[in-house]
Amino acid sequence: MGSLRRKTFTKPAPTRPMRFVSIAILGLLLGAAGCGNENAAQRAFERGVAHAGLGDTDKAIADYTEAIRLKPDFADAYYNRGVAYGSKGDTDRAIGDYTDAIRLDPQLARAYMNRGNAHSRMGQFDKAIADLTEAIRLDPKSALAYYNRGVAYGSKGDSDKAIADYTEAIRLDPNSANAHHNRGVANHGKGDTDKAIADYTEAIRLDPDYALAYYNRGLLYARDKGELDKAIADFTDAIRLNPKNAEACYDRGLAYDRKGELDRAIADYSAAIRLNPEYAEGYANRAGAYCDKGELDKAIADHTEAIRLLPNNGLPYYNRGLAYDKKGEKAKAEADFAKAKELGYEPE
Repeated sequence: MGSLRRKTFTKPAPTRPMRFVSIAILGLLLGAAGCGNENAAQRAFERGVAHAGLGDTDKAIADYTEAIRLKPDFADAYYNRGVAYGSKGDTDRAIGDYTDAIRLDPQLARAYMNRGNAHSRMGQFDKAIADLTEAIRLDPKSALAYYNRGVAYGSKGDSDKAIADYTEAIRLDPNSANAHHNRGVANHGKGDTDKAIADYTEAIRLDPDYALAYYNRGLLYARDKGELDKAIADFTDAIRLNPKNAEACYDRGLAYDRKGELDRAIADYSAAIRLNPEYAEGYANRAGAYCDKGELDKAIADHTEAIRLLPNNGLPYYNRGLAYDKKGEKAKAEADFAKAKELGYEPE
């Protein structure tokens, strides 16, 4: 009996939402010259912009707060303070400030866009879509607003609307590697392999250092196309660009495994485990490779680790039973087979 394994490639990597960055609004005319509070508010605002540019977010927030105190209807100060709060991960305060900016200036498209992005980060995708739709109404040429609405639709599982928005973002900004990549993810999710590969390839052409695009294209070559050499090449680039990507190491190991290159497979599974010591599939598949090589003690050790990580899954028990059976340790094998059956696993 051979070893049964999880031998599956990882799911497509997630989309890569773009970060919203405040565009400093310099030289605002806040009223007639000589209006003391408004001039002081302007100076505080510009100090905030300067501090934000230097990366001193707390001082920027203090400056924008002072500008708002001096001029309570200062929409751009609320907007920039919202950006600052967002950069600190304080999403609730960011949403509050964007909401005040919109109340004071209902035509402020970027405030709708940033509030929509904040809602997306909180998993409030319907609110995000509503805000991004308003941003698009106010600024129909904003590729970024279409892009981010595509992210929200994709997060909801509406691939068709996501693809439509990414396509419009690409029409408005043909050099957006992110939009091509994310459209690839949406096509990938729909099972449209050739379109997904084309999108990942274009993302890589636009940004040769786009590790996620290499990784996702590699998954399609491996899983859907069976083109293992192309998959290995893409996983290798993904690892070169992001050496801490445990999934890329695992998936390259799986591709080598399927080619019968067991030593290389074991090396990659080991790298994945080193990067993520809780990687149950890494232990399970390394165990299978050891078993195929006849290194049964190492296989049993890895199956035991997989059992520790997946105590309610019958497959690693069954596989460890196979290894014990090959060693002639029948009682241990039968105990593992019985436990696998108890947990609901029986081989097909």
